Order: sequence, then C-alpha cells, then structure tokens
Amino acid sequence: MSLNRKEFNILDELLNRELPLSYFSEKYKVSERNIRYSIDNLNFYLNRFSLNRIILKKGVLSWQGSQITLNSFIEKITIDEYIFSKEERENYILINYLFSENTKITDIEKYLKVSRPTIKKDILALNLELKNFELEFVRENNSITIKGKEKKLRHLKLLKLLEYIEIKNNRLLFIQKLYITEKIESSIIKNYLTNFNISTLYDIILKIEKKLNVSFDNNFKDLMCIYLIPTLERIRKNKIILKKNNSKFLRNLSDYNLIKNSLSEIIPENLEFEFLHLTEYFISGYYSHNFSENLLLVQNFIEEFSKNISVSLNFDFYNSNNFREEILKYLLPAVYRIKNNFFLLKKEKTSNFNKIIYERVKTAVLSCNSLLEEPFREDEIIYLTEVCENYIESDSNNGISLTKLLNLIRENCNELKEEKLILELLTIYKNKIYDDRK
Repeated sequence: MSLNRKEFNILDELLNRELPLSYFSEKYKVSERNIRYSIDNLNFYLNRFSLNRIILKKGVLSWQGSQITLNSFIEKITIDEYIFSKEERENYILINYLFSENTKITDIEKYLKVSRPTIKKDILALNLELKNFELEFVRENNSITIKGKEKKLRHLKLLKLLEYIEIKNNRLLFIQKLYITEKIESSIIKNYLTNFNISTLYDIILKIEKKLNVSFDNNFKDLMCIYLIPTLERIRKNKIILKKNNSKFLRNLSDYNLIKNSLSEIIPENLEFEFLHLTEYFISGYYSHNFSENLLLVQNFIEEFSKNISVSLNFDFYNSNNFREEILKYLLPAVYRIKNNFFLLKKEKTSNFNKIIYERVKTAVLSCNSLLEEPFREDEIIYLTEVCENYIESDSNNGISLTKLLNLIRENCNELKEEKLILELLTIYKNKIYDDRK
C-alpha cells in the first residue's frame, strides 16, 4: 500500500477542517469508494507514526493535526512507499532533459519505477505541452533531446528554474521542497548551477543599471540574473541566437553599446545577436510593460497614422518604409518615457515647423492615440510634424508631381475654395511655387 500525491493533498485539505466524502469524489473525479480506499491507506501510515487518524462520520471527513505534523509525515515516507503521479513523472522527465547531461531513459525508468512504454507515453504528453513553446522531444543518435526555437528553450529553462531557486540580496537561494521528486529535482538544479557564479552575473546587471543611469526593479534584476544562466549555458554549448527581427532598431540605440560592453565580460564579442537579444530584455526593465508588446502597439500606431496622414496631406507616407523605420526608431523609446537623450526634440529647442502640417499631424495622432496605452505628447507631435515636412520637402525638390497636383485640384473643383487650395499648394510645393499675390 503505497501513498501518492493525491492522498497527501487530501490530508492537507483536511488539516483542521471537515469536508464531505463527496467533495473529494467530485474533485478527483473518482468514486466515493476510491476515496475511502485512500483514507484507509493514509490511516495505515498515520498509525505507523502514531499520528491522529482521519475520522469518517456520517459521510464527513476530519483530521486533527498541524502543518508541522503534516510536513514531518510527508518527509518520513520513503521512495519505496510512494507512487509517482503522471504529473510528477512528467515534471521529473522534463527537469532531467532540461538540466542534466547525458540523461538516460533507463535511469528514469528505474527511479520512477515504471516501464519503458509508460515513459514514452509521458514524453508524448510532454510534447503537447512543449508545443506551446515551439519545442519538442526529438530522438537523435540513440538519444533524446529537446529541440526547437532557441529563445523559447531558454525561456522554458528560466520558468523551470524559477520553481526551484530565487535571488535575494545578490545570493542564490533554493526554494524549500517537501515531496520526494521535488527534492531530487532540486539536487539536479543544484548540480546544473555549479558552473555559474551568481555574484558575477548580478554585478554585471548592476553595472548595466549604472551605465544606463536607470533604476531596475529588484524583481527584474533577480529575473535577469537567473535568465543569464541558461543563456550562458546554451552559448557554451554553441547553441547561438542568429537573428533578431528588430535588430536594426536595437543596434541604433545608444544603450546598445553600453549594455554590450558590460555583457562582453561573459559573452564573446562576436555574438552580436546575443547582445541584441539581451539588450531588448534590459530595455524592457525600465518599464512596467513588456518590450515586445509595446513594439507591437507602436507598429500598429504607425500603420494607422501613416494611412491617416497620407490622406490628410495628400502624400504617400504609408508606402514609405524609410518613413516608417525613422519614426519607429523615435517613437518606441518615446512610449517608454525613459531618458531625455532618446528625444530628438529638446525642451529648450524652438521649432519652426509648418503650422498646417502640424495641425493635420496632431489630428492624425489624436485619432490613433487610442491604440497606445499612453497617448503621445506634444514632443512626439512636433517631431512627427518635422519628419512629415522633411519628406514632403525632399519629394518636392524632385519636381512637381502631376498626380498630386491633379488630386488637389479635383478635391476643390466642385466648389472652388481658393484659399484652401492655395494653402494646400504652398504646403506641398512651397519651394516650387512663388507666391506673388502681394
């Protein structure tokens, strides 16, 4: 009669409480007879250690004990007296393949006391979970490994590490575990961490914080310290990140070189995309929201803004990739409200922008501000005005577009609005049209 996690959970819920037999039957989707068997099994071991029995009276269960008593009872149960649940087997398998070297199925079978077909079924079940990370178990050269997107694999390692360790005051602490498998898994994690100096990693994060002249949240610093562990482990195994979708933007940020210089103490300088990848994470540390989410918000804003301002100013900003990239580079840091040096327009600077373009840009910005979590302020509106004006001016230097000219005339031909047409023409073709009305 071996115990299992379900029976420990029942005992935990009964701690100084009374619950009906039907409650556990419904919770675990088993018959009341099955729950009675579990109670009998628990009472057998409780008697062995001279602890209070579970009482069943008129269909209601009760047990008098303390959390200390319960924990002590769980710790006294040996592996020979314990049956692993499906969830425990799967987690044990995953921890082994994520953090152990040369994991063998035969060793897992022996520890979990199950057959090879059972292990294979557990791995198939794990593959369904790993699909969420775009990962999977793959058999290669008589061995099984986890393969897929490198960034996703590191993220999964981070999530599993957070279940066993934490960083406090620059010190690595192991989260206390109670159950048999958890303790073994903790020992696997401990062995995995022997090759990493946590103090060194944390000091680098502090250097980055100082160089950027920002204040990282303590939780962020702890998280990044832990994330650097699987990052370095994978780099040592030559599993390198080789691309970054927004690399051009990140590379042009002034913070990129500052972050790279600090990280070069632990990462080879030729691994550019590793630095870019980590730069994105460190930039996210300035703010309360995720960097990638903000990137998507800004891209959506640019999409709508480009459409609106193209119609309003009768100029094709929408299909200009250069225009989109230029304002993305400016607007994304603007969303975060970080340091002044990200803003091209300083407060002390006076701007001689075109008032007509300004009003139309402002209208377009206000109509798109709902796409953002924080609306763009006057600095961004003035900046966008100047960029739009520069693109129009640059285009007008190449000559007058007949298509644009005809469009302006058509817009005013039904009911001639002379002043409006003049303003439009002077706005779009100010260097090509001489105003000799005076």
